Amino acid sequence: MIVKYKSDGMWNYIDNVGQAKESGLYFPDFLINQYEKAVIQGDTEDISGKEFGEEIQKVNKAWMQACNIVDASGSQMEYGANTENLITEECVKNNTPIGIVLIKCRGGYGYSKVLVTSQDVYLMNDEGKTIERLV
Repeated sequence: MIVKYKSDGMWNYIDNVGQAKESGLYFPDFLINQYEKAVIQGDTEDISGKEFGEEIQKVNKAWMQACNIVDASGSQMEYGANTENLITEECVKNNTPIGIVLIKCRGGYGYSKVLVTSQDVYLMNDEGKTIERLV
């Protein structure tokens, strides 16, 4: 199978996919609030990038909290540590839901990927026909 996903307005493809599933949809405001609570409670250090400006910092907070959710679920161990941030600033401004997509490629540990995205993601068969929309 193939996963087709958008990144910066361009289509990207991951081939040799054995399994792909959407693991949850979250609103950016929720993710950002959860991240900020963890910082205030001392559970984590704020590494969201204050030097990059408020919008990039919000994107980073949403992405890092989504990664924390994947870690807490145990999926990170199963799917590997290759996580890609595809959240757009526009998504955060508009509070557009963010999907977490877990992709397990044939080839074992290290060949898999976690997409954290507000953009389109499709699962396709080997002939390039869409099987389902994941996000």
